[in-house]
Order: sequence, then C-alpha cells, then structure tokens
Amino acid sequence: MGRGRPSRAAVYQRLDDAVGELRERLGGLPTPTEAEDIWADLWHREAHNSTAIEGNTLVLREVERLLEEGRAVGAKPLRDYMEVRGYADATSWVYGQAIEPGGWSNGELITLQEVRLVHNMCMSPVWQIEPHPDASPGEGPGNFRQHEIAEFPGGMKPPSWVEVDARMRDWVSEAESVHENGDEQLPEVLARIHNAFECIHPFLDARVPRNSGFIEVRSV
Repeated sequence: MGRGRPSRAAVYQRLDDAVGELRERLGGLPTPTEAEDIWADLWHREAHNSTAIEGNTLVLREVERLLEEGRAVGAKPLRDYMEVRGYADATSWVYGQAIEPGGWSNGELITLQEVRLVHNMCMSPVWQIEPHPDASPGEGPGNFRQHEIAEFPGGMKPPSWVEVDARMRDWVSEAESVHENGDEQLPEVLARIHNAFECIHPFLDARVPRNSGFIEVRSV
C-alpha cells in the first residue's frame, strides 16, 4: 500500500470517531474551568494565527504575555497589540456564548446582531488609535461598509455596499441551516458558509495596504 495523504473520506471518518469518543468518554468538551490550560492555549494560538494572517507582527510569546499579563512586550507598533487584544476579547465572548448563552438568547445559532457585535468588540481597540483612513462616520466597528470594494487579485468581486444588509440576512439564514446539511460533511458546510461570508465582505478591512486599490472610495 503506497504512502501518502489519507483520503478526504478517511479524514472525515477519523474526525467523526474522535468526536464520538469525546462525547462518550467525557460528555463533550471540558469547560474552561475544567481544562484551563487547554482552553488558554487554544485562545492564545487562535488570536496569534488569525491576526498574523492579516499582517500582525506579534509572535506567540508576545501574544501570551499580552493576554495573560496585560503586558505589551516586544516594542511592536501599538496597533498590533490593540489588534490582538480586540480579537482575543471577541473570541473569548464567542467561546462563552457557545458554552453558556446569555439569557437573551432564543436558541438561534447566530444572529445579525451578534455578527455586528463581534466585529465591534474585535475592532474597537485598534480603531481608537488607528481608524480606517477611508471610513465614513457610519462605518465604525460593528457597522457594515458604505464603500465599494474593488475586485480582488483572484477575481472575487464583493457585492455593492447597498446589497450588504440583505446579503448578510440571507447569510444568517444559511448559517442557521447548518444542521440541515443532508449528506454534506460538516467541515465542508462550514467552509462553504465561511466562504460566502468572505465573498460578501460586509465590513471594511482592518488593514489597508497603501495604494493597494482594494478600496474604491465612493461618496455615500
């Protein structure tokens, strides 16, 4: 038998087996109180990796010190610390809602208000020191963009800003149907829903490369 990457079916089967074992042996994921070190490590790595993709310069050790001790070690730009802090705060809130939703929750998987709230929590710290240079007064954290987005290098062209609210309402409905995926594997469902969100591109980018041409400034 040749060596190589396992098939997609094998990977999915392995995932199903692991989830099944987790549920049977432990009754599901342990809470942060029960497994503080595991959850803290996930939190640190997610905050580091997700912000690094967008160009953040903090290394994992600096992220850990910032989140655990509140110390900005490493002489990096202030916006990089605020970016990680905001992302981490938003992530922590999402984790908490997944474990124990607030009393206001009516059982929906996600709402439009939650999407905007998470963006507000994520972007407010960095926005206070370095707001988006092209943002209008109505495009702060938690508000949908009021600019057109130029076509991306790969050919993806987000919809006009006037369509964003309606598109996002449709997206929330699609995300709500994640459990009605039929024969489609859950990882593929989640990837499709995430891709749909990125194609809408409902908010202004956090980082705008100068002279990138990604943002077409229009009067609104």
